[in-house]
Amino acid sequence: MPCFVNWFNLNRDYEVIGIHYLTESGFLTVSVLITNTNSVGTYPDSLIKWAVKKNNSNTMINIETYDGYLNDINGSHVKEEEYGFEVLDDAKISDSVIQEGNVGSETGMISLGFKVGTAISSRKVDCINYMIEMLVQSNFGRKKQLIIAVIPDGEELLKN
Repeated sequence: MPCFVNWFNLNRDYEVIGIHYLTESGFLTVSVLITNTNSVGTYPDSLIKWAVKKNNSNTMINIETYDGYLNDINGSHVKEEEYGFEVLDDAKISDSVIQEGNVGSETGMISLGFKVGTAISSRKVDCINYMIEMLVQSNFGRKKQLIIAVIPDGEELLKN
């Protein structure tokens, strides 16, 4: 079932296959896959083949993230049929449970010098019977760039 969607990119060094469809249509009709930078070309093939098997012709969405600090991204460990189909089939039967944090392509993500991962949040808007959800994929910056309430906390953290 389609849902309204929008996106925002704070870091210009970021690739999302299918983002133009989201921008133009404002709808999400398929699962969103996230993979590391060097495997970003593997999952789109899986998505297309999987969609054809399911008689679904919707545009696929594949988000990349650089996780090379802790992950062997040059090892070509993501295999099209082996992982792509399995991930998509699991998503259909998982009752919308999303793994967060230190899993999958999020294993090697770092923001502002700290280990991070993917986070989600959702709120039900009762008066209009909508669910608002957000997925945050944070992967940017150095510790000295951390600023909270106009205080350069990153500089203080580096002193300790």
